[in-house]
Amino acid sequence: PLAGLSQAQLGRLPVAARGIEDIYPLSPMQEGLLMHTLLEPGTGIYLMQYCYPVDHAIAIDAFNQAWKTVIARHDVLRTSFCWDLGERMVQIVHRRTEPALRVLDWRHLSPAEYEPALQAELEQELQHGFAMDKEVPLRVRLIQLAADRFGFVFSNHHVLLDAWCRMGVVDEFFK
Repeated sequence: PLAGLSQAQLGRLPVAARGIEDIYPLSPMQEGLLMHTLLEPGTGIYLMQYCYPVDHAIAIDAFNQAWKTVIARHDVLRTSFCWDLGERMVQIVHRRTEPALRVLDWRHLSPAEYEPALQAELEQELQHGFAMDKEVPLRVRLIQLAADRFGFVFSNHHVLLDAWCRMGVVDEFFK
């Protein structure tokens, strides 16, 4: 009821009705962030990227399962956005979504090659951005550098999480 969408508008949502848990309007701050993003495609505006070193072995299946658990617990981590149905922008909470986890094997790179490769990866993501109406603007990358050394990259759009909330999500994930 908060979304105020007609039946016709509901039928035009970019997510199938059976996959939707909830729909509600954006806050004024979210509207501004999304509007700036739509007006400046390819700039990476408001796309936040955080890199964490992990100096121990990781069980990739357990890593992925931990993300699934955190995402299942928080509606915001299952939210995409729609801005072209009517007068109001809305956010769509998906019933389920898989984490956008990419595992990269960079064990062949020397330590001197890692940083430029990471910068190229991050720059490509900034240029590509997120399809905010088709995906949750959240990505996780696990980069294996050695048997017991990884890089962990957490990217999200600011409309989804701010830095304070991201810290809580990452802390919950590691716990």
